[in-house]
Amino acid sequence: MKRKLPEAPGLRPGPGRGRGPLHPVMNLITINLTMAMLLVFAAPASGARLEWLLEPVYDQAAQFSEGLAAVKVKEMWGYIDPRGKWIVPPLFSEAKSFRGGFAAVAVKNGETEKWGFLTPQGKFLAAPLYEAAGSFSEGLAAVRSQDKWGYIDTKGQPAIPASFDMAGEFYQGRAAAASSGTHGFIDARGAWILPPRYGEAWPFVEGRAAVREWGMDGKIGFVGSEGEWIVAPRFDATFRGRVFSGGLAGVMLHGLWGFIDHNGGWAVEPLYDGAWSFSEGLAAVRKGQKWGYIATSGRLEIEAVFDDAMSFSEGIAGVKFLDRWGCIDRLGAWVADPVYTELQPFSEGLAPARSGARWGYLGRGLTPLFAVTFEGARSFSEGLAAVSYRGRKYYIDAKGQPAFPASFENASDFSEQLAAVASGDRWGYIDPAGKWVVPPHFEAAGPFREGLAPVRLKNRWGYIDKKGIWAVRNQFHYAWPFSEGLAAVRQGDRVGYANAKGGIVIKPRFGVPRPEAEIGSFSEGLAAVLIGGKTGFVDRRGKEIVKPVFLPWQTAAPRFRKGSALVHTNRGPRYIDRGGKLLETPLPSLPHAADFYFTGPGGGELVLFQSAFGGWGYAGAGGKIVVPPVFDAALPFREGSAAVARKGRWWYIKPPRENP
Repeated sequence: MKRKLPEAPGLRPGPGRGRGPLHPVMNLITINLTMAMLLVFAAPASGARLEWLLEPVYDQAAQFSEGLAAVKVKEMWGYIDPRGKWIVPPLFSEAKSFRGGFAAVAVKNGETEKWGFLTPQGKFLAAPLYEAAGSFSEGLAAVRSQDKWGYIDTKGQPAIPASFDMAGEFYQGRAAAASSGTHGFIDARGAWILPPRYGEAWPFVEGRAAVREWGMDGKIGFVGSEGEWIVAPRFDATFRGRVFSGGLAGVMLHGLWGFIDHNGGWAVEPLYDGAWSFSEGLAAVRKGQKWGYIATSGRLEIEAVFDDAMSFSEGIAGVKFLDRWGCIDRLGAWVADPVYTELQPFSEGLAPARSGARWGYLGRGLTPLFAVTFEGARSFSEGLAAVSYRGRKYYIDAKGQPAFPASFENASDFSEQLAAVASGDRWGYIDPAGKWVVPPHFEAAGPFREGLAPVRLKNRWGYIDKKGIWAVRNQFHYAWPFSEGLAAVRQGDRVGYANAKGGIVIKPRFGVPRPEAEIGSFSEGLAAVLIGGKTGFVDRRGKEIVKPVFLPWQTAAPRFRKGSALVHTNRGPRYIDRGGKLLETPLPSLPHAADFYFTGPGGGELVLFQSAFGGWGYAGAGGKIVVPPVFDAALPFREGSAAVARKGRWWYIKPPRENP
């Protein structure tokens, strides 16, 4: 009879979790809705529903940036990671987001407030001495002293003297600045590239900058890097200029908004009463009092039925409906019902949202796959997964039910239809029905690969076949599974490789990875090895193919797939070819990640990563965070699920779909 596991305490659902496309907000909608509105609400959700990943407990909250978010409690600001863990305690009167590795914060002393810059560890890069401060961009940050603006560098030292009336952020090597009431552009040394002659100026993006002619009636146009007019100044002076995004810029002419291309030609005619910049191929536009979304062709993609709207970010946009904010995907379907008082755009997989008086963070739904949680869990393998409950190890099936009644002191993944399990202090192997195939006789045991499994007896490792018979007698200090006919073995403090008969093919001369790290196994004829503390690759004869110039791996060992491998460099993770040459293959943009589990460039699978602050999350192959690092521990997705843990409890989740 199958053992029934206890039900897990329910996770608090976010608004709309687990319901269809029509939600309680429909009770507020009158029968006189237009057909367009009904179409929006009837659209089926195409991606994951959103829910609270961090409960609304903060007085104020900012977007996540570089792995941290500024939040306010009891009048003071600090920084949390996606698990809600305080990384920098709330000690500041004001706080900005991290940019370029540092964050501007303010310290109040009586009525005086001074700004400085923090590291992610909470230490001051620059002491709070400034009247105001911007954010770092291209290695420089604007600061104000004695009512004049200058810049400091990433060492906290003055880089450009404080001599400007206004100083913007650097983009493409130049920053907008003002002197004596006129605006121009300076370089990283503080020298004027374009002298101050404009009424206003905005950043250079895509080789062009919006500027306003001097004078009360000055028009807005766009200049090039030499100050030449690329787009003549003929547009209305609005509350702010716009930058180019995806080759288009929003401009106002005679009170109506449209979009121009790089040369000033109309890409979208000026037909709208309001418009935001294009983002992810869509732009929010307003006709009358209602907002919708258009494509770069000008075609209306999402009907104008919203009271307010934000730009798309990470496949999701905040929209206001009936005086409340919710979220839609790129098809216009609700992924979070309009029930929030305030909302900010998604960043790094999370969006600040206010419910009542408190702020929290929304993210893609992480509904447990089963109605149980566990003390420990392993990945599914061959349809079964080992889990811990009340100090014992059980196996569950794909429905979360016990696969068989037997339990064990310890258990590992199934491989080649056998799993190593412990009975008392001895290990043996069982089949998927829970029956002993190899009785518990060994001190330790590893998985079967290529018909053999490493086992330890009398403090030495060897290999057995599936009948439990020695194929290679116990003689090694440690042994790992086979791969492409060879297995890593340790003799003393050196690693080499042996064949299926126990013969040493590659003499032990390589370093031993850290305890929590994998061993380098052969893949496409090459294996990662440690030589002098650096990562290189050898072939099946032990010949050095890729020189040991890369950083040592921390957890998952690099391996070649489809001709490339991911390695760690001083500049972050990079792909290399079989000769060790760095490739230009796009990598996930996760600057705050400490480690990765990748499948290969261009793969469609989710990538497990660990943040520099300890949390685990998942990103798409292009680097967009799909599940922020909210877990204390996590395993890669296998066979359609992943084991994740928070606060000592493990459960399984399905891969959340990225919104289109």
